[in-house]
Amino acid sequence: LALGVYVSNQQGRNIAEVVPNSAPDNQVSLIPRNGAISNLQVVNADPATGQVELAGEVSQPLRFRGRMEDDVVRQLLFSALRDSNNPGSRLKAVEVLSQKPTDEPIEEALISALVYDDDAGVRMRSLEGLKKFANETHVRAAFMYTLQNDKNAGIRIEAIEALTTHNPKDPDLAQKLTEATEKDDNPYIRTKVLQFVGTTK
Repeated sequence: LALGVYVSNQQGRNIAEVVPNSAPDNQVSLIPRNGAISNLQVVNADPATGQVELAGEVSQPLRFRGRMEDDVVRQLLFSALRDSNNPGSRLKAVEVLSQKPTDEPIEEALISALVYDDDAGVRMRSLEGLKKFANETHVRAAFMYTLQNDKNAGIRIEAIEALTTHNPKDPDLAQKLTEATEKDDNPYIRTKVLQFVGTTK
C-alpha cells in the first residue's frame, strides 16, 4: 500500500510508502486511526496472485504551534492559502501573513492571493497587507493588474488609493493610470486619476 504525504501532530510532513512484497499482513494498521484516505487508486492488480497495489493520500488532524520565522509554520500557512475549498482558511492565512509582509516569500504569497484568489475578501485583505509597498515594482504591477481586472469596485478603489498615495507626483504612473482606467465604470476611480494627473503637471 503506497501512502501519500500526510501531516502528523509531531512533524510537519511525513511520507510513508509500503511496498506490497515487503509489507506485513497488518499493513493497514500503518494508517493513523484518525486519518482520512483520499484519492485512492488501484495501481496494479495481479489476478494470478491476488495481489493488489493501491496508492492514495492519508491526512489526519493537525495542531501545530510555532513562530512566523519557522519554516514549518510558513509552509503550513502557504498551504492554507492554496486551499481552494476553504475561503475562510485562506482569509485567516492572509491575515496572519500580513503581519510580516516584509519577508519576500510572504510578500509574493500575498501578491499571488491578490491576483488569483476567487474570494473578494481574501483579495482585499491581501491588498491591505501590501499597501505600504505600493512603490515597489512588483507590488505596483500587481496593483495595476488589480485596477484593470478586478471586478470588485471596492478593491479597485483601494488599489488606486494605494498607488497614488505611495507614488506621489509620478508622471509615468499618471499616464499608466489614465490608460488603465479610461473604461472604468466607477466615477470615483476616474476622478481620483484625474486629480492625481493634475498633481504631476
